[in-house]
Amino acid sequence: MKNLLLFAIVILLSSCGKDSSPPVITSDPYIGITELIPEFQIQNNTFLVGETKDIIISVKNIGDVYSEGSLSLYVTGYPAFDISFNSTATTANTLVGTIDVQNQNWASFKGSDFMYFETPLSIAEGDEINISIRFTAREASQLNALSVALGEQSGGDINPANNVITKVLITAQ
Repeated sequence: MKNLLLFAIVILLSSCGKDSSPPVITSDPYIGITELIPEFQIQNNTFLVGETKDIIISVKNIGDVYSEGSLSLYVTGYPAFDISFNSTATTANTLVGTIDVQNQNWASFKGSDFMYFETPLSIAEGDEINISIRFTAREASQLNALSVALGEQSGGDINPANNVITKVLITAQ
């Protein structure tokens, strides 16, 4: 059905104009919409017991329309770690140096086995916002599957299939 509709649009467009060149058809699925995806910034995922590291999460707008409405993130899967959030942080450390973060614009709530974040910030098309969360290893010899999920329809997002990311966190002996 999609192909038939696309074929009809191409014929209609090609017969309406005076230009006889064929129309340009794009395969970019994110034209005219907001599409947000979470990603981890590069960071070493192996910890010694007692070691603290910043984990930076970027929310990127790969669509071509500003995001609208609040953005929410759910963080789970870190039983061998203590987790904290510095709501005044403006930078965080990564393997490649410091990176700007917008922690001061995020509200947070910590549950017994999750952390929830929300911000009213909009993300311009092609842009991103960053948040850093501090992890401290407290148990040796553990594998944790840290999971970050962008809340459903956050910021006008239309594709929930790419809204969850996972990173393995390892604690050494």
